Amino acid sequence: MKELFNGIVIGIVSVFLLSCASTEKKVGCIEGKCDEGYGVYVWEDGSKYAGSFKAGRFNGQGTFTWPDGRVYTGIYVDGKRQGYGVMSWPDGSVYKGQFTNDDITGNGTYKYADGKVYTGPMVKGKANGKGVLEWPDGTRYEGDFIDNRIEGQGMLIYPDGRTLKGRFVNGILVNE
Repeated sequence: MKELFNGIVIGIVSVFLLSCASTEKKVGCIEGKCDEGYGVYVWEDGSKYAGSFKAGRFNGQGTFTWPDGRVYTGIYVDGKRQGYGVMSWPDGSVYKGQFTNDDITGNGTYKYADGKVYTGPMVKGKANGKGVLEWPDGTRYEGDFIDNRIEGQGMLIYPDGRTLKGRFVNGILVNE
């Protein structure tokens, strides 16, 4: 009986150790050709890139996933996000548009977690230039933005048809 008990304990311990070994995190190039071609590369922190490589750098179409849940899918040039891409955040925010030199820079649409949607030019992740901001209730602003602020000439249009048109400073109409 004692031998049977020892055999069972050894079997359980063996299964446990094998299952722990199989969950060990793999790092480095875990699939394909991460120097030239398509591959999958995983970092120690859990970050992961799956896509095209050229001379060991991200180049072409690819998807990068951060450990915090952010995901970028789009074009890479020499290891940097460049051209059209889609970036999503764990809170539900999504940006679809242009990237320049690894930054959200260019024309695009940013949907915020609270339901607001901005469409227009972005510079380093912020609304800059002539754009449109829409709120979930149907309110809409068309006009100038500076560093994510409603700033300059524009028009605020309410769902009931009322409009405020003129110069805005920090989101407030200062003169019509």
